Amino acid sequence: MSAEELRTSAPGAQQSGKGAMHTLRLSFALTVSLLPFIADGQNGDELPTTFHQTIGIFQNVCDAGHGFKTFSKQVWCIKSLIARSGDYASQPEVKLYVLTADKLVEDVSAGRLSPAAGRVELQKTYMDVLERERAQAAREANERATAEQESQRAIGAEQERLAAARLHEQQQAGALQAREQAQAQWEQAVRQCTQHMLALLPRVPHGLGFGGEMQWMGTAAQACKHDPAAADRLQQQLDLGISTR
Repeated sequence: MSAEELRTSAPGAQQSGKGAMHTLRLSFALTVSLLPFIADGQNGDELPTTFHQTIGIFQNVCDAGHGFKTFSKQVWCIKSLIARSGDYASQPEVKLYVLTADKLVEDVSAGRLSPAAGRVELQKTYMDVLERERAQAAREANERATAEQESQRAIGAEQERLAAARLHEQQQAGALQAREQAQAQWEQAVRQCTQHMLALLPRVPHGLGFGGEMQWMGTAAQACKHDPAAADRLQQQLDLGISTR
């Protein structure tokens, strides 16, 4: 290669060298910044997978048997799973557990507690949370049972009301039918009485003061409406008068 070619290619070579050095520096800086997390196994890809979201399950999968040897790693694993659990993480009992876990990690790191004592205290905290969760579940179950009982009572009361309403309607319908039947029977009796009275007209003495058939019909109709048995009594009186002659 000639001296001119060397001079021409030198700036590109220098630029390429600077780019490679810059990339190397960025990669090194990124690696250094991630070293604490990689060293502690605290990258999100190493979190275990759970199918249920409870602190008890989180503690079980974050123990030493699953690779989380130190107390701080165990707490980090549990907190990370809680953070991924959605609404479960917002429950007051869970928040209190997380705050207590952070305080225990500080105490263990500062030498105020041994890791074993920290685990004991964390387990006690979990048992408190579990007890509160069970109490809450019992309250909710009681509330559901009470609501169900109230719903059943309301349904029963509504059924009784409807049954009473149907019975009342049936009684009213029966009473109306009875009144209609009684009215029909009374009207039939009045018609029969009136016809009977008309049939008795020829036997009525003229001295009774009736001026003719029309007047007699009016009188008979009034008498029968007042008492449908009036024709029968009149016939008895006429029969008695005839028999006594």
